[in-house]
Order: sequence, then C-alpha cells, then structure tokens
Amino acid sequence: MSDTPDLAARINAHTGSHYQVVREIGRGGMAIVFLASDLRHGRQVAVKVLRPEVSDGVAAERFHREIRIAARLTHPRIVSVIDSGDANGVLYYIMPFIDAPTLREHLLGHGALPYAEAAGIARDVARALAHAHSCGVVHRDVKPENIMLPGGEAVVTDFGIARAVEGAGGTALTEVGMASGTPLYMSPEQALGECDAAGDVYSLGCVLFELLAGRPPFEGHNAMSILTRHTVENAPHVSAINRDIPRWMSQLVARCLAKKPEDRLSAAELESLLDPAKHHAGLALAPPSTERTVAVLPFSDLTASSGHAYLCEGIAEEVLTALANVSGLRVVSRASSFALRDSTLSAHEKARRMGANSLLEGSVQAAGDRLRVNVRLSNSADGLQIWSRRFDGSADDVFAIEDQITRAVVDQLQPEALAQRAPLVTGPTANIDAHRLYLRGRQALNARTSARLLDSIGFFTRALELDPEFALAHVGVAEAELLLGVYGVKAPNEAMPASRAAADRALTLQPGLGEALAARATTRAVFEWNWAEAERDFLAALLRRHAPPSAAQWYALYVLAPQGRLDEARERLEHALRQDPLSPALTASLGQIAHFTREYESATAYQAAAIELAADFFPAHLFLGQALTEMGRPKDAVKALTTALELSGRSSEVLAALSAAHASANEQPVANELHRELVDRAAQEYVSPVLRGLALVGLGRKDEALDALEAARDCHAADLIWIAARPAFEPIAQSPRFAALLREIRLRN
Repeated sequence: MSDTPDLAARINAHTGSHYQVVREIGRGGMAIVFLASDLRHGRQVAVKVLRPEVSDGVAAERFHREIRIAARLTHPRIVSVIDSGDANGVLYYIMPFIDAPTLREHLLGHGALPYAEAAGIARDVARALAHAHSCGVVHRDVKPENIMLPGGEAVVTDFGIARAVEGAGGTALTEVGMASGTPLYMSPEQALGECDAAGDVYSLGCVLFELLAGRPPFEGHNAMSILTRHTVENAPHVSAINRDIPRWMSQLVARCLAKKPEDRLSAAELESLLDPAKHHAGLALAPPSTERTVAVLPFSDLTASSGHAYLCEGIAEEVLTALANVSGLRVVSRASSFALRDSTLSAHEKARRMGANSLLEGSVQAAGDRLRVNVRLSNSADGLQIWSRRFDGSADDVFAIEDQITRAVVDQLQPEALAQRAPLVTGPTANIDAHRLYLRGRQALNARTSARLLDSIGFFTRALELDPEFALAHVGVAEAELLLGVYGVKAPNEAMPASRAAADRALTLQPGLGEALAARATTRAVFEWNWAEAERDFLAALLRRHAPPSAAQWYALYVLAPQGRLDEARERLEHALRQDPLSPALTASLGQIAHFTREYESATAYQAAAIELAADFFPAHLFLGQALTEMGRPKDAVKALTTALELSGRSSEVLAALSAAHASANEQPVANELHRELVDRAAQEYVSPVLRGLALVGLGRKDEALDALEAARDCHAADLIWIAARPAFEPIAQSPRFAALLREIRLRN
C-alpha cells in the first residue's frame, strides 16, 4: 500500500477545506477507497480514487459528465454520488460512507443463501435498477461488490462508474478491447461492447444465481473464457444445483439469464415478481416467444449447361448467413443443412432432423446474364408449403436477389425485424467477377480434399487480383493454406506463414472478422506454439454475434486438447454439436477427445455415428481404427484403416496408423513395409515426421521415434501438438527427451 500516503495527500491538497482523508478502508481492481470527513456538513464520506493506471486511460471530461448523470439518481436503494474531481491527474468521486458489509463479504461468510433472503436482496437491487433505468441511467457493473447491506437491506453503489471509466487502460477487459464490466456477471451483448437496461437485469440474474447456488452461472480459466460461455452456453437451472430452490425461482433466474435481451424481464417486472405475495408455483415465467429456427438447403442447379453449382451453393450460403444476422431467428449451420443435399428424405423429415421449424429450398437457373431463383418455404410440423416465390434479375444483381429472398423469409418468420430499411444482404465486394471467383473458391474449399484446397487458393488469388481489399477472399486463402498445413499437404514453413499473412491482412481490412481470427488463432497454436495468443484470438472469434462454425471445433482441438483441458474441449464440442447436429466433423472430434481420455468405447461410438452421417468421411474411419488399436482389437482396426486408406487416396496419416495396427497384431513385415512407404514418400514430398514417429513407436523403435519427433519440432509439424494427448505415444512419454519436447513447444513448464 505504498501509494496510499501519496494519493491521500493529493486528495487533501486538492479538496482544501471541503474533505479531509482519514485512512484507507479498502481497495479493488479499479479504485482505492478512503474514509474522509466532510468538513462542511459534519459527516463521514467515502472517497473512491481511481487507481493511477486506470486514471491514465480515462478522459476527465467524460468521467465528470457520466458522474453528473449518475448524481441525479435519488432513491433509498441507491448510494448517491456527492461529488467528483481531478487531483492533479488522479480522478476521484465521493459517496456517503456506509458502515456495512458488501454482498461479497456477506457471501464469503455465509455461502449460498436461503431463497427468501436471496429474493429479498435481489428485489431491493431490482427496485434500484428500475428507478435508474426510468431515469435513463444504466449501471453496467452489477455485482456483489457493488451491493451493500446496511441493516440487512440492499443498496446499490457505483452507478455510472463503469461507463465513466470505459476504455480505461487499467480495466479488466482491455485484453479484448471491450466495455468495462466484470466477466462473471456480464451479459452476452455487453461482452461485445453493447449495454442497456437488459444487460443490468442479466447481471442481476447472475448475482441471484450465485446467491442461490453458491457460485456464479459461468466460470472459467480467464476473462475471455468466461465471456465466451456467457455468449454461447445456456446457464444451468439453479434448482439442479440447489434442490431447495422452488420452481418459480429457478424459472425467474432463467428469464433473467435469457441470451436475447428481449426475452428478459425488465427490472420493474423482476421487482414485482419477487414480491413475496406472488411466490407461487403457478407464476408464468416462460419467455414470451418461441425461437424460430430455419434451415437453408443448398439450391439446385437447373441451368442447361453445367458449371453453376458454385453459384447455387453460394446464393444459399449467403442467404443463410444473412438470416443468421436477424434477431429472433436461429439458423441451422451450413454443415448440417448441406449434409442433406442429396437425401431422399421429405422436407418434413429433413427439417425434423435438423431441429428446424421451417425449411427453405430453392433452385437457380442462369440464362445469359439473367438469373431466375425459385424458392419454397415449408413448415416442418406438417411439411406443408408456406409460400413459393420466383425472383428474377441480372446476374450482376445477385446481392439484390439474395436480399429479396432473405426479406421474404424474414417477413414470414420474424416480421418485426424488418423495421430496418438497410439491406439484409450486403455484398462483400463491389466487383461481381471477384465475387464469382470467391464463390468458386468457397465451393472448392468446402470439399476439403487436397486437390480442391489447392484449387481454392487459385480462385481466391484471382479474386484478390480484381479486388485486393476483399477481406473474405483473404480469409479464404488463410483457411486453405491452414488446412493444407494441418493436413500435411504442404510443409509447415510454407503453409502457415502464408495463412497467417492472409489472416492478418483480412483483419486489417475488417477488424474483428471472426473467420480471420479463428484462422490466425490456429496458426498461433500449431505453428507458433503461442497458446495464450491463440486462445485470445479464438475466444474473440467465439464472442462474435455469429461465430464462424469452425471456431469452436478448432479451439477445442488446437488449444484445449493439447494443453490437457479435455473436459473443456468436450464441453465446447458438445455445445457446437447441439447447434450443428449433422456434422460428421464435430462428431468425429468428440470421438477424438474420448480417445485422448482413454474412453475407447465412447470413442468408437462417436466415430460410428460420424460414419453413419457421412460414410465417405475418411477421418472417422481413421480415428475408429486408431481407437480399435488401443482397445487391443488390431484386426478390426486394420479393417477400418484399410477403408480409410481407400477413401483418403492412400493418405500418409492413414499409412502410419495402419503400420501401427499391423505391428499391434504382430504382423511386423507388413508394418515395416508400410513404414518404408512413408520414408520413401517423405523423400519426395512433405510427410510429417510425427507420422513416422507413430509408426516407429508401434515397431518398438523408441529412439528412432524420438528422433522423428525432434525432427517434427524442428519443422513445426502441425500434429506435434497432440503427442502428449495421444495414447499411441505412451511407450516413450517417460523419456527425458519427450519431456524436453513438450517444454520446447510450451506444453509443459
């Protein structure tokens, strides 16, 4: 507390005969609190001095303006602001001194509270918030530290302070450039820099949850992890944690913690519902509306000449993306909806499998420079058509056509969202030829084969020649180069820097672009071994209103799993799979996590489910074979891996796994032959040394396996990050050389 005398002296020198600091009585992350005498009025006051590192980042004029707004609040449940000032660059504000514990101190002494006491505290706070909101003031930092309990009743302090210091260099969230606040109690929209009265109710819901459960609804390793959980996960029912909580209270907390601001109660409604006279099981607390979910299938190509499939997919995908930006609509992800493109199921059954209320199907017919798009919206409950429409226009007006389609769907499913006049579809480039090349690149990229990934880079590069500032085309290059590096098609030192450069360029053109953040995060993890920055980028991507579909999967596999945070990885993937239930990649990824935790029965079940979703998805056959090898079923493993070998075009990754499986079956000659094929191939093209290490461990050649892993370290092979998690490397895991490798890639201290 070496700064206390200096700060106290500066305040005393500045306030003159008005206030005299007596002593320090507390401090937190933002302020140091002094007890002082109000010499003019003969009373004690609390002087809260912003820490110098916070003051340095605050605009004094804005600070005082916000304090003046907060000072207008007069209410018995609000601790008012008396004064504020600037003591030679140190900002401070003054409030009445209340000799009472904070709610945080009360919780530390009592833990979870009886629900009647918790309801009384929450009602007092709701009453304070309702008054503030009626005056146009939002608190922005409702938490137990800002609630005091004089005489057992709650009063709220620090109104307006969070807004007053927003953007300060010392705030807790400067790592992601977001609004001030406290992550444990921050609403999803506040995490993105938006906060209104509904955000205060969400924060109070978090506080009430903690009063009842003894812990906040979401916890995590760091601020970004917590914020992401607030954004993408539903809070557990508090009654599942504390069975003494009545149903009405659990429902009320759930309403406060609704992800959408419009589904939450107002502070005044919350105060009313917490009235003891209304505590009964019949209380109607369900959200006012049921979320509408729509799935968009890839449109059919009805053009006489072939070659327009890219356009059909592109139009459907861009309509899907536009609908996903409409408040009140949930849109089934591309992976799940496009997975049913060739299915013979009825529209009703397709929608049911995707959990959608409505299904949008369409067809595209091109004739010269004209486009005709027919679309059909149907109801999943009975499969009956809601409407069918035709949209005609010039091929150069494709964005206008997409906007008309999107508006027609929204007009049917969420008409109140059409109050805005701005287009729902905005073209990512003004150059229509660049856009066509981009759509061709996306189609090739989505195929995920080595040859098509290389093709996609060609399309994206040509698009960028026409429009160098086309951010999404830069993202396409970043993703394609990244996947070529992860799949081992290109050497890491060729693919990863190219991916990083493209992602950086995209972020320069469009800061905060989720897809670019996810791509950069992956290169930071698998190539740079910069785990902290990789996690920061992934969580920033996941905090976007509509996070890129790959972000959760890549975060789980490339950051959480390598660091041994397997429970977190599983939670991320399970949440992603609930949003994307027909994704074989997510299903197989959950199988990988089960493999890493040595739950092989579960691992094989996940891979079987992935194969059922997509029989030609070779990674699921590969992972199935690896799990069967660890289970001591080498013959079954060889069968699964032989299928993977055929589907993959004789992938090096499958060759290595197949060699290990034959070695496990005591078929050394075959295992050696497959290993030699890997060595011969490595002389001609890039083959990850990790794969050779895998085969060598199976053959019992441990020193050579360690040599191979050290070679993987030298070239920054992407799959090196999983060696600590993979059971196949357990025979060499106790070697000092293995431990040294983990230290060098920053996975062990």
